[in-house]
Amino acid sequence: MIGKCPHCGIDLTIPNTNNTSNRITNEVILVMTYRSRLDSNQPPKPIKETGSCEICNATLEDLKEMIDNS
Repeated sequence: MIGKCPHCGIDLTIPNTNNTSNRITNEVILVMTYRSRLDSNQPPKPIKETGSCEICNATLEDLKEMIDNS
């Protein structure tokens, strides 16, 4: 298991403490979604541009919280 989102790199093993985020943690679904986006030449947009990861739905606040807790 990779344990991280292939796009944003958020640690999927850490529980989501931000209840406003609807983050996906199923690695199979995440990898399949990421690969389908790459295969169709529509790579996910940067998180800073969209405000959340287009693959796992993690928000910028989720990423900042993960960095602060490491």
